[in-house]
Amino acid sequence: MPKDRRTLEDDKMETPSLLPRSAPNFKAAYPGVKSLRVEVTEHGDGVRFGPQRQPLIQKLDEHSVRPTLHCSNPLCQQGGVDIESLLQRLTLSRATEQQETVHCCGHEGSPKGRNRGRSCLNYFRVKVSISYDT
Repeated sequence: MPKDRRTLEDDKMETPSLLPRSAPNFKAAYPGVKSLRVEVTEHGDGVRFGPQRQPLIQKLDEHSVRPTLHCSNPLCQQGGVDIESLLQRLTLSRATEQQETVHCCGHEGSPKGRNRGRSCLNYFRVKVSISYDT
């Protein structure tokens, strides 16, 4: 990834998180969660299509989940999908299944955001399955 391209994760690191970033692992950050499955399907510019023109699909679990997933649009600045906020909302309500379509929060402007271009048109379909300790 080019150095001059800012991401959603860069912005999140500059703002205080509602979750304990100092937690050493997922279990420490979400103590009541037994298992987690997240499937994110990205659609739009820059998504790497395979031979059958499939959208980009990322499958994550409690061992591989990250706070944010970056947008694949090469022109997008400060974009991606915020997995951390979604998980926080779902675990607070103790939801077990959720499907959402989330639009990229980035823009196609300058890297530091001084000249804000049009909004990024990429979007993410996010499916989350959570099981809790009883």
